[in-house]
Amino acid sequence: MAFDGGCRSLELSSPEAVAKAAVLNHLGERCQTPPLAIMSEFCFNRSMNRADLVVLDRQITCFEIKTHADSITRLQNQIETSRIYFDKVIAVLASKHIQNASEHLGEDVGLWEYKHDGTITILRRGRRNMRPTARLADLMTLQEIRSCLRSLGCTGAASDRPDLVQQLSSAPKNVARQAALVALSRRFKKSTDAFLSATRGRVVLPSDIKALSRFLLVRPAPACKPCSPESLEKLLSDLAVSEGNT
Repeated sequence: MAFDGGCRSLELSSPEAVAKAAVLNHLGERCQTPPLAIMSEFCFNRSMNRADLVVLDRQITCFEIKTHADSITRLQNQIETSRIYFDKVIAVLASKHIQNASEHLGEDVGLWEYKHDGTITILRRGRRNMRPTARLADLMTLQEIRSCLRSLGCTGAASDRPDLVQQLSSAPKNVARQAALVALSRRFKKSTDAFLSATRGRVVLPSDIKALSRFLLVRPAPACKPCSPESLEKLLSDLAVSEGNT
């Protein structure tokens, strides 16, 4: 979609931020309810890989974005790795990349054409490949896995990651999967809520994408300690001496 009223933001934003905004606007037009979490620049595979955009709801969808300013040299490897970890992978490619890239992508990979005017055309929807619980656990921190197990009533003695993942995998598949999605989404709840609140009732602008960073949330300034009478008296005395020397 076109970014109404956002021309200045388009000019000042990176091509990737513009593309991410286009993707989220496209999704927003089709989704009745907001997702559990939206992640921008999501690190996975022991932080060796990073997904441009991930949307978590009943499934985990990874968007690999290549704008007109990007090369597609690494796209095939990025897609293949993402297919291991996510339920669905969608390649969002600038029009100039479509012909060269489409023949190298599997039929299960979604293919969206991202046009210069900010609109998106779905060329191929792709297919879901729901990942096993153990694979979802690879996206989670140790603390999140433990939290997930507690929510399932599992209080075994396992302490290391392989044993905890095995314990999670032993739980009923659908129940364990839902618990894993909820536990993972909590990490991104604040940033997702901030983003959804800021963009409620309007289109997403490229400048909104920074709100999806968990590390850019505004933290309250520490409270100032009250000044003691002795400190205040010394400060006034020092000021008086300083004025007398000028």
